[in-house]
Amino acid sequence: MRLKDSYFALKEKYKNYIIMMKSGTFYNVLGNDCYVFKNVFNYKVNRFSDTVKVGFPLNTLNKVIDTFDRLKINYIVYEGEIKLKGKFHGNNYDCFIKNKLTINERIERINILLNEAKHNSNIIKILDKIEEII
Repeated sequence: MRLKDSYFALKEKYKNYIIMMKSGTFYNVLGNDCYVFKNVFNYKVNRFSDTVKVGFPLNTLNKVIDTFDRLKINYIVYEGEIKLKGKFHGNNYDCFIKNKLTINERIERINILLNEAKHNSNIIKILDKIEEII
């Protein structure tokens, strides 16, 4: 299974968690989770196929986890299986999604969410509503 496929399969079950996936000497974060990294760590969000990606070296994982623990943001470290899971009462994941995003980043984020929702049974209703508003 490809990194992206594994990520989105996990994301279905853990919607409000940051999912960090080990790939070689880096951890990668995809999709909506990238914007949390941008807002918390000021990481650059990079285009990756039909989604976005942030990567960081293995040796910075403890710093990332310490920060998420302090900010009470749910997270999962995945290395072929779930190796570590931080779950907090009062998860602050949503608080760090849209903060400080430019208009272009917000549009990109919405595009990513729509791509992730392609298999959602309500996708037609969602698209109809967007088209109605626009």
